[in-house]
Amino acid sequence: MLPDGDWPMPRIYRTALFSVGIVLAAFSSVHAQKKMQWHFEKGQQRESEIVQQITQVVNGETLGSTATLYVSSMVDEVNDDGSAIVTKKITRITMSIAMPSYATIDYDSATGEDGRGSVKMFADAISPAIGKSVKMKITPTGKVTDIERLDTPAKKKQASTISSPMFSPMVRDGQFDQLLAKSILKFPENELKEGDRWNFNGKSVLGKMPLASETFYIFRGTQEENGQQFDRFDVQTSVNIKTPATDNAVADATTTPKITISEQRSTGEILFDSKTSVVVRSKVEQVLTLAFPMAGGEVKSDLTFVTSQKTSIVETAVPEDDQTDVVENKEPATE
Repeated sequence: MLPDGDWPMPRIYRTALFSVGIVLAAFSSVHAQKKMQWHFEKGQQRESEIVQQITQVVNGETLGSTATLYVSSMVDEVNDDGSAIVTKKITRITMSIAMPSYATIDYDSATGEDGRGSVKMFADAISPAIGKSVKMKITPTGKVTDIERLDTPAKKKQASTISSPMFSPMVRDGQFDQLLAKSILKFPENELKEGDRWNFNGKSVLGKMPLASETFYIFRGTQEENGQQFDRFDVQTSVNIKTPATDNAVADATTTPKITISEQRSTGEILFDSKTSVVVRSKVEQVLTLAFPMAGGEVKSDLTFVTSQKTSIVETAVPEDDQTDVVENKEPATE
């Protein structure tokens, strides 16, 4: 039994408590919460490379495509709440398509040539997207709103005659539009610690099919790469086909989509530089098994999407109204 009143703490107890304090401090540091946000600077220019690989298997035949979008983004304005007005433009598209029993078709908009035969067919379907400009508002959490299509390319192409369902996800203009306006990383309003999970709902289009999507994120903490610390996130997306509504309530109750998703899975990872607010790299894979009704039965098609992205800051343009100040202030920059 310990005596009443103050008593001297033995050295072994003091040492033990000190060690426990160190462990608790380290544990708190590892699991510290941090506020994740997108940060923008007026006049900042970003260049992104978005690659989407699609593999489609129908009746044992495989069709594969790789499309690369080169996107230039300019931060036009930064609002007091941290949101930014950003204009994005597709400057170049390259595409490679491998079809059964056919030679691989390659197209690059930078050459300025449409080619002949099959190459021209795909060029006519893809080239309308070149030069598209889209203005949007991006919040600090990464939510995209107020999307505005600014212009259409000067060179107008005739609508493509490609109608096969095997080609639809690869060459339809809307597929590029949603890649241009999509935010691949959205943050919650609250602070995050390693292991936290959150999700957002959205919508997209696959060919002509409207899809409802739900994206799940997991914060995996920091990861060192090339001497730098980046934030790492796991990401998965689940989709389902939206049934169009009609004015006939009876029909709405019995109507089912012509195409159904029988199976799906998704994996992905995003590496984010919170200092510069850029996606260092990302890769998301989604596999869908679609069922098409046909001749009293159904035909199944396996679709695999692998979408990757990397972004870099090219330069920070000096706003016109700040030009005078820059000329007058010639003091050397300090870090």
